[in-house]
Amino acid sequence: MGSRSNVLADPDNRVCINVDGATPLEPAMAPQNFTDSTATDFAEFDCEGDICTVANPGKKLSILTRFRSVILS
Repeated sequence: MGSRSNVLADPDNRVCINVDGATPLEPAMAPQNFTDSTATDFAEFDCEGDICTVANPGKKLSILTRFRSVILS
C-alpha cells in the first residue's frame, strides 16, 4: 500500500463521490472532513453497502477506517 492523499475542493452536498484512487482491492483510508458538512463514508463504491463512518466537520478518522465513497450532507 502506498501513501496518497486526495482532497475534494468544495464538493457538492448530497452527491455521491467515489474516492479517486480507491479500488476494489484497496480502499481509501483515514478520511478527514475539512468541509462544513457531515461526511458519510461507505465501504463500497456509489455510496452503497455498509456505512463505515459518519464524520462531523473538522473530524479526522483513524487509519483503520477504510472506505470507497462518500456523501456530504
